[in-house]
Amino acid sequence: MNLRRLWSERRAAYMREVLPYWKYVMSSGGMAMGFVVILTIQGYASLLNRTRAAGGADEWLPLGAAAVVALALLWNPARTYARSADLALLLRLESRMGAYFRGAWAWGSGMSAALTLAVLLLYWPLYDASRSGSAVSYAAAAVALAALKALLYAGAWRERRFRYGGARAAFAVAKAAAAFATAYALLRGPLDPADAGLALVWAAYAFALRAPRAHGVHWEHLLELERRTRSRHERWFGFFVDLPFQGETYRPRRYWNGLLRLLRYDAANAFRYMYWRTFLRSSMSALALRMIALEAALVWVFPHPWIAIALYVVFYWLIGLQLRGIQAPPTEPLLSAMSPQPPFRRAQSQRAVRRTAHVVAAALLAAAPAIAVSPPLAAGCAAAGTAAAFFFARTRPERV
Repeated sequence: MNLRRLWSERRAAYMREVLPYWKYVMSSGGMAMGFVVILTIQGYASLLNRTRAAGGADEWLPLGAAAVVALALLWNPARTYARSADLALLLRLESRMGAYFRGAWAWGSGMSAALTLAVLLLYWPLYDASRSGSAVSYAAAAVALAALKALLYAGAWRERRFRYGGARAAFAVAKAAAAFATAYALLRGPLDPADAGLALVWAAYAFALRAPRAHGVHWEHLLELERRTRSRHERWFGFFVDLPFQGETYRPRRYWNGLLRLLRYDAANAFRYMYWRTFLRSSMSALALRMIALEAALVWVFPHPWIAIALYVVFYWLIGLQLRGIQAPPTEPLLSAMSPQPPFRRAQSQRAVRRTAHVVAAALLAAAPAIAVSPPLAAGCAAAGTAAAFFFARTRPERV
């Protein structure tokens, strides 16, 4: 069996499976992602101009850069495309699995190295504008971080073989703290004599990798990592399109139960109660809250009036797209047949829930601009969002 070709075939099959979904991603969210890219570029240029005008940088700039570089250093993927059947088919070939994993190593190391290089290239203009050091010192820091990246990637694969999850968790915490400290020491400017101790930390890390007991191939852990990766990809695509192999999941969220008590308990509110309960227990409510939190973080990072307005519009539109998918659970046909309410009440209740949820989201999205930019600007955004919610509610739902 050609194990290297097997990995390539599995990767090609997975790409053929997910590439059609990117068409829906670009058609549904291409405009929003374009806005995000433009706003990011504008925010980066504004930060660079402020740094050059000030002739230096505050302490938070190298701290933020160190956090971003540390995340790039700690991202060390290796897609194995492992399947449950491999426990029977490939277990006997464990001694030859290096040929199979070689493709995963090459792909993962290339992607993670490219990300690290991109982050370092983006920080160089800020480093130069803040007068933290010369080009030679930054090049030396980049070389040191590249060497650290190679060590971390090799160590990440070794950690995947650890027998016990506690050892992996301990290494992850220690790596995160050491990576942040190292990136900050190298990016803030001239090194202090005490920073030499960081080299000893990483030498100890390299030796400590051999201490925990490890499998030759930890099949169960690799299967779990592959399951998590696929789940993340499915959640991303599910944001834009209904996946044929994935149904909506509903789970009780006790912190929302109090809102349902606001509805008057009578037959006229039967459908409205059903749609509210479905929305609050579906992933859409949690997703809307995450988008509101992300909008608040971006407004705080880029506190410019036009940027705040653009962010408000983008996230308001994205939440509106999600609310179009509000539907009742799979038992709805039986409930509809048994309900004494006429069929048109069902559509009215669905529109009412979408409209109210959108109005609440419009108000929450305006909170960050009110604090970071201008209360009158936020009030105008909230008023426009409230009015637009009635338009969104009149559009045809995606699934009824």
